[in-house]
Amino acid sequence: MKTGKQAQLAQESVPLLCFDNREPFLPVLVGYTVAFSRQASPSFKRELTPRPGGMIIEYAIYWDWEIGHHYDLEHLWVYRSAAGQIELVEGSAHGIYLSLWPAAPELEQVEYTIRNKDQAGRACLVEDNDPTFRQVQQAGPITVYAEPGKHAFAPRPDWFIARKEEVMSSCTSRAGQGGLSRGVFGDRLRAGEQDRDVLAQKYLKEYSFIPSFQFGLSIWPGRDLPLLPWEELYKIIPKRVDCWMAALAKGQRQPDNLPNSS
Repeated sequence: MKTGKQAQLAQESVPLLCFDNREPFLPVLVGYTVAFSRQASPSFKRELTPRPGGMIIEYAIYWDWEIGHHYDLEHLWVYRSAAGQIELVEGSAHGIYLSLWPAAPELEQVEYTIRNKDQAGRACLVEDNDPTFRQVQQAGPITVYAEPGKHAFAPRPDWFIARKEEVMSSCTSRAGQGGLSRGVFGDRLRAGEQDRDVLAQKYLKEYSFIPSFQFGLSIWPGRDLPLLPWEELYKIIPKRVDCWMAALAKGQRQPDNLPNSS
């Protein structure tokens, strides 16, 4: 299938992203991968396994910053049937992935999986053998919610309110704690004369905030920010990190020019 058709599929399937009204860092680019057969995800530690005749569209959503560290990737996975219907949406959250739509696990189950992800695995999914699972009708894009500051995905904003103390701590006292994230690039992003962890920590401390827990900010990738193949995004991210680190090392608040293409 040609790239143009894959781009169309990615645009048609992408969920609407909702953010806290005080969110300081919104995503800037989204990379997509369309899988028609089983394959390893290029940007997350999991297998993409489409159902027979169907496909999975993986969205790697990139932020220059999250409140804990410099550069952030969160993921969404949209399953489409052979007939083209959206059947299932999964999302990433603190290193695991979970069902978001049309059914989601209980929050307690998600919290347990996050705490025990090294022992219990990385998935927190809902089985779809219930005949009512596939009967949900969706008007317009499917909506998902991003945790304030941290950007982990959830099916409803009340999940964050239920964890209010932890969410508040991430956005205030723990801001900048992670420095420069390694992610899929390992130590490749750490080259340079300056201590990039220190630069990132100092910058993020200035952006600590108290979430409103009101989710009135929305972004639709493809309409509100670029949607591009993952291979292109993978080439862009190190360039953006280098630009940010060079600017902060000079005492600038923002780079003059940030690349949006490879």
